[in-house]
Amino acid sequence: MDRLKQLKLVDDTKFARDFVADRVRIGHKGKRIARLELIKLGVSKEDTRQAIDSAPDELEAAREVISKYQSRYAKLGPAVRRRRLYALLSRRGFPYEVIKQALNLSEDDG
Repeated sequence: MDRLKQLKLVDDTKFARDFVADRVRIGHKGKRIARLELIKLGVSKEDTRQAIDSAPDELEAAREVISKYQSRYAKLGPAVRRRRLYALLSRRGFPYEVIKQALNLSEDDG
């Protein structure tokens, strides 16, 4: 295993960074969920921390989730729609501040 690390064939730090970036950008998940998944995969706490610190901004991912589900919730009242979008983003691991910003921006747009 040490030999593989020397040859850079096994690099937990790079794996963790790429994993978190993919979860946020492509999987539309928050950093919290990505951190839990890394821990579950057995990545060290230090590598996990570095990956989370270097992850892309969650706000854009949260806005993409909102735009994807906006039409599904279009017939609901504004308060119910906001509550459901909040719950959806929360389950995906986005923090309160990001959810609040994303919801406010989506209301300004629409």
